[in-house]
Amino acid sequence: MKRIISFLYFLAGGLLTFGQNPISPPGVYIADPAAHAWKDGRLYVYGSLDESTDYYCSHRHHVMSTDNMLDWTLHRDVFASKGENDQVAYSDALLYAPDCQYRDGTYYLYYTLASPQQTEGVATSKNPEGPFKNGRGIDLHGFNQIDPATIRDSIVTEDEHFFHEGGYLVKRNDIYGGVIIDNDHSDPSVWNNHGSVMMRKACVEPIEFNKDGSITEVEMPQDINISTLRTE
Repeated sequence: MKRIISFLYFLAGGLLTFGQNPISPPGVYIADPAAHAWKDGRLYVYGSLDESTDYYCSHRHHVMSTDNMLDWTLHRDVFASKGENDQVAYSDALLYAPDCQYRDGTYYLYYTLASPQQTEGVATSKNPEGPFKNGRGIDLHGFNQIDPATIRDSIVTEDEHFFHEGGYLVKRNDIYGGVIIDNDHSDPSVWNNHGSVMMRKACVEPIEFNKDGSITEVEMPQDINISTLRTE
């Protein structure tokens, strides 16, 4: 079986010692992570930002990056839908989970809004850590959704989607895999991909690919490993 790194998050309350699990420092609650290794050799994690125990998400995004999975850099305020560095002129809605892609020298941040109109949008930057500018809405022809999972590929088609929220799409050896937190029929009482009483933090765990292309289920992280954080 082959192993890669999977990014998860768990509900957390109070103060936690910063470590590899969770990868974000005390007082910074990054959830809904989407991880990409870009051409500079660093791994970048894009996610939503919890700032209150009364609601999830916020009006801004941070990005985290590393080149060794031990020492992490926190890139603060790379994008916002309200207040300082507001880049979404058409809405002041909260920012839900994002994702990012690269093409021809430009990084595209796909963001989602807590709004029934123009739910998804895209902003751009010449750097993987942002800042991302000029947010503009994406016309989804009435199919407004949140928590995008983006992939650069040839045509991908599906007849049905059974993800609930927080899905992550990967492709390996010509096999597409969906890494999901829960599915369409899960019990709301045990959802772990959103929280309003507690705030959430991103964690890292290895995942294993079986010979048939399937992915072994990943247990929620239990350990806390001390590492180093740098902020920009």
